[in-house]
Amino acid sequence: MNDYQTRLAELSLIRSLPLMVTGKIQGKVKSQMNRIARNVDKYYKTERYATNEDIKIVQKAIEEFGEQSGWTKKQKDIATLILFGQTILEDSKFEYPPGILDALTELILFFEDHPVKTERPAPACYWAGQLAAEKWQRIVKAT
Repeated sequence: MNDYQTRLAELSLIRSLPLMVTGKIQGKVKSQMNRIARNVDKYYKTERYATNEDIKIVQKAIEEFGEQSGWTKKQKDIATLILFGQTILEDSKFEYPPGILDALTELILFFEDHPVKTERPAPACYWAGQLAAEKWQRIVKAT
């Protein structure tokens, strides 16, 4: 993938996080996810339009990621998804609007500080988010 396609793919993954969440999104989580969507959409408007070839390449990479990670078969815990999104943006060689990463960081802090212990991220969420981000980076480099 070229740089434009990589940016498009990374933002597409971030934009689609709410669709991959198990359970209903509400309250602060919903408002932060909406904030992320608005920031991604605003960023898209500053970019050139994607060609059909760009879209095919990005779609193929995302589908390959879904198959390799198993994310197309089962929805993931929201903490895993947030940590995955946070990791790919932090490790990216591109600069994205700070509002996107800020919203992801606020979300994970919200879950880490949740008064109900069972709502806090399980340790496996950190590992799974990091592992998925590593798989994503391998796919980006191979495509």
